[in-house]
Amino acid sequence: MAWRFKPSKFKNTTPKQPKKEDTIYDIPVGTLSCTNNGIKSSASLLAFHIEGEGGKLGVLPIDARGRRLRQDLSVICAHADVISDFDFLPFNDRILLTCSRDEKLKLWRFDDENANLASTLGEPFQAIDLGADRFLECFATHPTTDDIIAVGSGSGAIVVDLHRCQPAMEVTGVEDKVQCASWSGDGKLLALSSDKGRKGYAFDPRASSQPTASFDLHAGMGREGRIVFLGDTGRVLSSGFTNKRCQEILLFDTRNFAKPIHTEELGPSTGVVIPLYDPDTRLIFLAGKGSNKLTIAELVDKDPQFSYVFQHPLTEQLLGGCLAPKSVIDVMSGEVQRFFQLSKSSIVPIPCVVPRRTYREFHSDLYSDTVGSVPGATVDEWLAGSNKLPPKYSLDPTHRHKFNTAVTNGVGADHSDAVDQTPPPVQSPPPMPKSEPPVFTAPSAGMNGHASKVSKAVEEEIASRPRADSESPTADQHSPLYHTPQRQPSASFAFETPSSKYSTPSAPFAPLQESAVIEKNSVKAKIGEFSSKSSSRQVSLYDAVTLAHLHTTIVDTQPQVLIPHYDYDSSVLTLTGKGDRMVHMYEVSPEAPFLMSLAPFMAPTGHQALSMQQKNECDVRAVEFQRGWRLTEKTVEFLYFKVPRIKKDLYQNDLFPDSLVTWSPAMTAEQWFSGSKQQPHFQSLKPSDMENLVAENGSTEVRAPQPTARKQPMEKVRERNEEDERKEVTASWSKQIGIDGSLEQDRMEGVAEEEWMDDA
Repeated sequence: MAWRFKPSKFKNTTPKQPKKEDTIYDIPVGTLSCTNNGIKSSASLLAFHIEGEGGKLGVLPIDARGRRLRQDLSVICAHADVISDFDFLPFNDRILLTCSRDEKLKLWRFDDENANLASTLGEPFQAIDLGADRFLECFATHPTTDDIIAVGSGSGAIVVDLHRCQPAMEVTGVEDKVQCASWSGDGKLLALSSDKGRKGYAFDPRASSQPTASFDLHAGMGREGRIVFLGDTGRVLSSGFTNKRCQEILLFDTRNFAKPIHTEELGPSTGVVIPLYDPDTRLIFLAGKGSNKLTIAELVDKDPQFSYVFQHPLTEQLLGGCLAPKSVIDVMSGEVQRFFQLSKSSIVPIPCVVPRRTYREFHSDLYSDTVGSVPGATVDEWLAGSNKLPPKYSLDPTHRHKFNTAVTNGVGADHSDAVDQTPPPVQSPPPMPKSEPPVFTAPSAGMNGHASKVSKAVEEEIASRPRADSESPTADQHSPLYHTPQRQPSASFAFETPSSKYSTPSAPFAPLQESAVIEKNSVKAKIGEFSSKSSSRQVSLYDAVTLAHLHTTIVDTQPQVLIPHYDYDSSVLTLTGKGDRMVHMYEVSPEAPFLMSLAPFMAPTGHQALSMQQKNECDVRAVEFQRGWRLTEKTVEFLYFKVPRIKKDLYQNDLFPDSLVTWSPAMTAEQWFSGSKQQPHFQSLKPSDMENLVAENGSTEVRAPQPTARKQPMEKVRERNEEDERKEVTASWSKQIGIDGSLEQDRMEGVAEEEWMDDA
C-alpha cells in the first residue's frame, strides 16, 4: 500500500476565510427553497437567488465586495414560478440561461453597462419554447461544444440547439422525473438522476435515445439528489441519502455501473450534498446545504478513491455554492481554486491556497493547462459525431490568451464576428516607480525589453537619467541589483544568486568577479541568504576588493527573504521581509565586529514592503535620521526613526555628517556612459538658524561618536541632571551659612597656670 503515501501537490490545499470587507454582505437572499445550487459564476459575473415572489435572480460583478443592497444589484425577473435551474454558458460568460417548470427556457444577455450598474431585466433577449406540456426541471451545458445544452424534463431529456432555438434530439426511458443532469468531460455521455436521487441513467444521445445503463443510487428518499461526471476520469459521483437520513456519496466507474466502487456516509442531515469537481486539480468540493463546513477531497486512482485534504468550518450556514472559473483565480498567491459560499445575507469567496515558501514566481507544477473560452466544435460538427476538445491555455501571467467576450445578436452566431480581447494578467499589479521625475522616456536605441519579466529596477543616483533593471530568464536568478556610491566602472553593480559584478558603462556585459549587494568603505553585505541547515535568515559581509568573507550574522527564522535598505550617511542597515512585523537595524563598521545590532522596531501588524525616503526629507530638528513609508495590506503608514537627544535646539552634527546627495544628479547620462568618474556630491543638512552641537575647533572633521559607546536613554540623563541640581542647591545654601570652627570649651575660664601644682 505504498501508493497511499505518494506525495500530492494539493494535499496541503487550505481554504482561507476572508475578512468581512472582502465578502459581499447585506444582500437580500433570504431562505431558499430551490433544488439547484443557488449560485453560479462566470469569468465576470455572479448570479444568485434573491428573495421575492416568483423566480428572481441577482447579478453582480465577480469582483464585487462590500455591502450590497437590493438597489445595488442587477435583478432578473426571470419566471413567475420558482427557478428550477440556471447557469452561464461556458464559452460566453455574459449569457445566462434560466428554466422553470411552467415557462420557456430563457436566455439573458448582460452588456458591459448593465453588468456593473443596478438595473432590472424583465424580458430575455431570447426564449425557447420546448412545448407547453413539458416541465423543465434542470439542464446541463455541454463542456466541449458551444450552444448545446441538455434539459431534463419529465421522464427524459432534450438536447437543445441554442443556435437554431430548437430541440436537436431527445432521450427517454427514465422512471419518475429527472432532477439532475451532467455531461462527461469529453461531451460523449449524458448522466441523469431521477426519483429523488434513487435512480441513475447513462445515455449516449447521438447513438440512441434509450439509456445505455441504468443503475441504483441511494436507498433513502430525499427532496433532491445530485449526479456529476468527474471530468474525463471515467467516473460518476452521486450524492443523496441513506434510508437512515444520512448524507451519502457514491462513486461509479462508467465501464460498469452495476456496483459503486466507493461508498461513504457523511453524517445525518436534511440538506443534500452539493458536489463540485475541478478537473485541473482533481479536487472534489463537498458542501452540504444547511451545514457549516466545506470538505475538500482529492480523487485518486485506487482505493479508497478519496483522499481527504481539508475540512473547513464556515462562519455562516451554507445555502448554496459554486466554483470560480480558472481565469479569475490569483495564481501569483498560490490560489488553485475559489469557492463561493451563498448564505442568508452574504456571498463569501473562499480562496483555496497551496502554501509555498515564496509566491514571487509562477508555480507551473500547480497549474496545468486549462480550458479557455473557445469551444472545441460547433453544433453541426458535434451532431455529426465530432468529439474535438476545446483548446487549452496556460495560466502563466506571462502568456497571453485571447477569448471571445463580445455578444452577438444570436447565441449561436458566427464566432468570427466576436471581438478577441486579451485579458489582463492575474499577477499582482506592478509596483509604482520610485523616481521623482514625472515622465518616462524610451532609450534612444529603442525599447527592446526583456525576454522575461523584470524582477528589479533601480534608479542611477548620480547620473541624471540612466536606470538599471534585471530579469530572470533562467533558473539562475539574480534578485537585488544596486549601484555602488563610487560609480567606478569596475564596481558598478552587485548581483545576488549567482553574484556577478558587471562593468556597466563598458560592453560586453562579461562578469568580472563574484560580488554582493551593498558596499561602503570596502565592505560589501550580502543580504537575504538562508542557512542551509536551519533555514535561518542571515547577513554576510565580504571585502569589496578581495571578496573575502568577513562576518555572518543570523537574523531570525522566517520564510521570506530579507529586503535591505542602507543609509550611507549613518551606516545603518535596515532589514525586513514581506509579511514581517519586525524591522531589524544594524550599524555597519569597517572593523570588527562589523555589524552592531541596534534596537529593532516592532509593528502591530505585518507589512508588505518598506521604502525609505531621501535624506533631505528627514527632520533634523527632531533628530530624525531616517523616514519612510510602510505598506500594509490595506494602508500606507508613515514611519520615522529618531535618536533621543536633549539639546534639540542645536544641530546634531555628530549624527548628521554631510549627506550623500541622491536627489539631484552629479553628471549627465552622456558623461556617465562615456566613463566619467565624477565623484558624488555631499551636502550639509544643517539649517541656517541652528548651531553645531560639537565645536569644530578650526578643523573640518567633526568628532564622531564611538561606535561601541552605548547611548544613555533620555530618562537616565534627566535623572542625573536632577540629582546634580539638588547637590548644587545644597552647596549654595552651605556657602550662605557661615562656618564657626570654635569649640565650646574654648570659651570657658579655668584656673591660672601658677595654681597648678605638681605632685612630688
